[in-house]
Amino acid sequence: MHKNYLLLRSTYMSKRLALVATAWTASCGAAFYLGHSTSDDSSTEISNLQENQNTTNRVSIRTGGSESNISERRSDSRSASTSRTQTDFTQQVTDLAKMSDPIARAQGMLDLVENLSAEEFEGVIAAFRGLGMTRERMGEYGILLTAWAKVDPLGALDYAKENTGTSFARQTILASWAQTQPEAAIAWAQGNFEPDGDNQANPWLVGIIKGIASQDLTRASQLLEELPLSRGRGEALTAVLDGLLQQGPTEAKNWINNLSDDRLREGAAARLAVTLAEEDPRAALDWASAVSEESLTRASGQIVGDWAKDDPQGAQAWVEGQPEQVQAAAGRGLMNTIARENPLEASAWLSQHEGNPAFDGAVQSFVFNTIQSEPEMGADWIMKVTDSGQSERLFHRVLGTWMRDDSESLSNYLQNNDVHESIVRRAERQFEEQDR
Repeated sequence: MHKNYLLLRSTYMSKRLALVATAWTASCGAAFYLGHSTSDDSSTEISNLQENQNTTNRVSIRTGGSESNISERRSDSRSASTSRTQTDFTQQVTDLAKMSDPIARAQGMLDLVENLSAEEFEGVIAAFRGLGMTRERMGEYGILLTAWAKVDPLGALDYAKENTGTSFARQTILASWAQTQPEAAIAWAQGNFEPDGDNQANPWLVGIIKGIASQDLTRASQLLEELPLSRGRGEALTAVLDGLLQQGPTEAKNWINNLSDDRLREGAAARLAVTLAEEDPRAALDWASAVSEESLTRASGQIVGDWAKDDPQGAQAWVEGQPEQVQAAAGRGLMNTIARENPLEASAWLSQHEGNPAFDGAVQSFVFNTIQSEPEMGADWIMKVTDSGQSERLFHRVLGTWMRDDSESLSNYLQNNDVHESIVRRAERQFEEQDR
């Protein structure tokens, strides 16, 4: 009896630890997705959920309930002879959402998904979506989707296809499925993607790469190299690099050096260099340069900007020793830091490259960082941008800030300098609105 008890207990704990790990991965994945998304997919997903909460799987939500009675109600529902209803699911999810203690809420969510049958997940997901979504709930949403994928990935994918408008849900489900049945998940991803003119990258493979990067780097790398240049490939690359860095920077460097796709190798090297620069910016830049000048160019702006916060002279000296392409890219980062602290010094550095189109980006960085402290100096540099159209657009972008901070100096500048007519007209309209 004692041995059987220990065996059962060990089995239970193993399953629970696996579920906890999966749930944690889903939660972190949701956080990563929200933090790195550049196309606002996550915001669109939240908006879709909020818009649908009154029309999709609508149920009557009872108020009340507390953290102490959730487990009691769950026990009662499991022992009932009839199946649980949508209202039961809604009440459980509502009670969980009301918990103020995040640890208790996570524990309750794990307890909930552990005891659901494959057929019950849809009701729980519908109830959760019916509450209305916030960014804070996306991690818990990811946990529910991940757990559903473990027991019924095809059902979960069908539901996501019918009820969600972005890639978040399906990528989360596929990442979970791929951890146990990678080839089945890959086959689904390849069979359910139809490329169009604007989207040639398979977003479902992106989810799979995120799911298997930490356990099958070779397969994840193969899939990554199959993706065309896209935001999705960038997301997948980040997942692979995160997995590699857990093994150490040497492994990550070796992997990058062995990539056959030049664009992918250059982008991966630039990203890794930014991470390595947290310890030693000069060494990180040297390594990026050894991969290619393009990698160095892509990484230099961010690295130099951060480096200049601690060692402006060292960063500036490094920039001045580089080829023009690298100087121009690194100059953006340099201006982001130096122009805030010492506009005169930053302006003197830019003067070395006045009239060079390659440095128009560095001028833009200078302007954004000085328009509040030294607006006339910033405006003078706007007038020196070599592309007249870009110069005009840049002035339009800073006009509102300058008018809000010091409308009198703006008026004087416009009267005494040869500024494009469209800028003068726009300023006049804003002055009129200000006087009303």
